[in-house]
Amino acid sequence: KVTVSVLYWSPSTREGARVASRARSGIVMLSRPLLAVAAVAAVGLLATPSGARTFRCDEVWSNASADNNVLDCFTNASHAQAVYTDSDHLPHVIYAALPLLFFIFGVFGCPVTCCGRYCCKCCGGCRRTPDKGFCACGSELLEDDVTPEQKNALYPLSEVRNTKVCATVLMVLGFAMLIIAVVGTTLMNESYTTVFTETKGVLTWVDTQALNIRTVLTINETGQLIPPLTSGFFDNISSTINDFRSSIDGAKDGADPYVENVNIAALCIGIIPLFFLILTVVAAVFDIRTGLLCCNLCCHWFFLIPYGLLAFVFLIIALVLGDVCGERQLFLDDPSKPGLFNLALVPLCTENAPFETAKTDVRAVINEQATNACSNMDFICDNTGVYDPINAPARVYTCGDLQNPSADCPTFAAASAIANTFVLKNSPLIECRYDLNDATTSFRPCNISMCARHCVVEEARNLSSAIVTNLGYAANGEFAFEAYVSPLLDCNVVYTQALRPLVVCPELVASLQLVGGSFFGYSFLFLVGMCVICRGQKRFFKPPKEHQEDSDLEIDKTEDFDSISKPKNNEPIS
Repeated sequence: KVTVSVLYWSPSTREGARVASRARSGIVMLSRPLLAVAAVAAVGLLATPSGARTFRCDEVWSNASADNNVLDCFTNASHAQAVYTDSDHLPHVIYAALPLLFFIFGVFGCPVTCCGRYCCKCCGGCRRTPDKGFCACGSELLEDDVTPEQKNALYPLSEVRNTKVCATVLMVLGFAMLIIAVVGTTLMNESYTTVFTETKGVLTWVDTQALNIRTVLTINETGQLIPPLTSGFFDNISSTINDFRSSIDGAKDGADPYVENVNIAALCIGIIPLFFLILTVVAAVFDIRTGLLCCNLCCHWFFLIPYGLLAFVFLIIALVLGDVCGERQLFLDDPSKPGLFNLALVPLCTENAPFETAKTDVRAVINEQATNACSNMDFICDNTGVYDPINAPARVYTCGDLQNPSADCPTFAAASAIANTFVLKNSPLIECRYDLNDATTSFRPCNISMCARHCVVEEARNLSSAIVTNLGYAANGEFAFEAYVSPLLDCNVVYTQALRPLVVCPELVASLQLVGGSFFGYSFLFLVGMCVICRGQKRFFKPPKEHQEDSDLEIDKTEDFDSISKPKNNEPIS
């Protein structure tokens, strides 16, 4: 028997101090880029969509036209490069690109790294050997007959503790990512429901406009619509609204199955990474270095790929939707400013206005009633200036500007202007009296509206009443057209009514950023967790007590084994 004295390699020894120093240098080398990545991710996560962030479509199109293809604003490579490298977009682009890098590394880098570590024995392989710097390439493996205690002695206690602490910290961060995922998906669910509810607000507005048109163009005494308007006019509007409402409901019904259990999905998405992060902590607590860690390492690699890809997808959608929100705000602030809506969507809407028939139908009411008014005027006037009570008792006015009733009165304004030129003939048989039976109450001048109530000539009074009624109907038609039909035909107004209620737009972008951020955080934790597992495969053991660090360990070995414990260059161990 040969008694060999082996001293634990701890930072208190000279060579152990060198090893620990090199290990710390490696950890610092690893931590700096990871901290940089985390800082960029935090900036991206906290960055909120800005109203100034738009697609800058005015740089693609010179003027507004229905021929402007919306996709041209996105597919122009030089324009897209200029937009997404400006100061407003670049932080979001970097934030979205980072998980894509993790995805690429997971697909290509991880297999090469694992193959080098486990197959080619690079960086010391998975065998327990003292690290020389960040990578222990070229180090000799310990002999298989060395005891676990001797192998444990090769790793400073600070490294053992730090590795286990890192595993615990990653697990805690995993819970934080779970909270972010739940908050993000909850906000997304609420925003999703609100979007569909608020989108129907424009339909409510159109319904209100149609109801107002019906009210204005209904004859109070009979409840019938003013000719030539029919109920088919409102049936067409209702049909258009119902088709649009059905499209919205259909889109919502198709998406509901994917959104109803979104919070449960978030829990599942968060629990999967947590499960594997907890496994690493379990291995650290129970000093497991082999099978469990190898399987956990493979699972980390497997989930790093989809989580990185999903993070990229969600963050890209948030980036694009943020620009859409910016375009919305730009249009609401000033519809005349050049942007996506002003240059492409509004002209397209104008060319394909869904309520164009409303313009024709209401204009027909105005034209017919104005023409009828002038036709009746033709029965109460002539150009002789002399009243003939025998042959023309109703012609109490001089016609003025009326020449051709069907051509001279296309609108209410034209008919009203002609009526104002009528002059009551100067005859004692023609009077307007406040009291038809009292000659002392006569008055002049007496226009058509006054004649409708106060003319002593009954036939003229009745025709004047019909003229006033026709002009009133035409006036109602003009009011309905200007107040309720014109807004339906003005796509600026339609888009304003549709977009203004969508105040949930920033919340929807924030929810996508949170969900994408949680995926990004999990992919980051998977990547760092793989590093912790690789270190834990050598360092997950129970450190000896402090008072045992300087004690000698007596073992029975051959004398050849004594060389393992000798310091290099025969330096004394103190």
